[in-house]
Amino acid sequence: MDMHAQLVHAVTELDEELLWSAISVCLQERTDIHKVENALQEGLRNVGQRFAKGEYYLADMIVGGDLYQEAMRMVLNHQNMECLPAGARGRVLIGVMENDIHDIGKDIVKMLLLVDGFEVVDLGVDVATPDFTKAVEEHRPDIVALCGVMTFSSERMADVIRNLNQLPFRDSFKIIVGGSCIGRKEAMAIGADGYTRDAYDVTRLCKSLLGEE
Repeated sequence: MDMHAQLVHAVTELDEELLWSAISVCLQERTDIHKVENALQEGLRNVGQRFAKGEYYLADMIVGGDLYQEAMRMVLNHQNMECLPAGARGRVLIGVMENDIHDIGKDIVKMLLLVDGFEVVDLGVDVATPDFTKAVEEHRPDIVALCGVMTFSSERMADVIRNLNQLPFRDSFKIIVGGSCIGRKEAMAIGADGYTRDAYDVTRLCKSLLGEE
């Protein structure tokens, strides 16, 4: 089994021992960070598919997300791994909507953005509309990413966008939304500049909005 297959298998099977062994070899051999990232993503997608089929429980999904995040932290923190310097592609401010505490998707998006050279300002979960506005004024991001899982989160997103639209420098940043709480048509209707339901598509979307693709 080659290294890619080992990483995919380890995440898919939630095999922590195999994952850390494979990651250790990747670090020693200075494996390209994006190859590691792609394998981990594939494994996590397999976990999601098993959950959708009823083969895995929510707890298994959480374990898979935790394994992915820890593996990516190990890779990112390793001094010998080559990647773009933080902030090379721009600054993304991300947060989960008020009264929504689901952070798995947000944390995966954050990791993927960091790998691709974005600076990320993470506001966490349960972020109130005024706190988004204040953070945008303070950090002046290139992109604001609004996340949510609960059905009411789409209404919170609309509130945040209405408030951000009042800022005098609104043209200087883009707003993207995502998560199971909202669909593409609704996202466009509330004034988002971009939408994706797939966490793995966020970096492509951000680069496209910033004129890179």
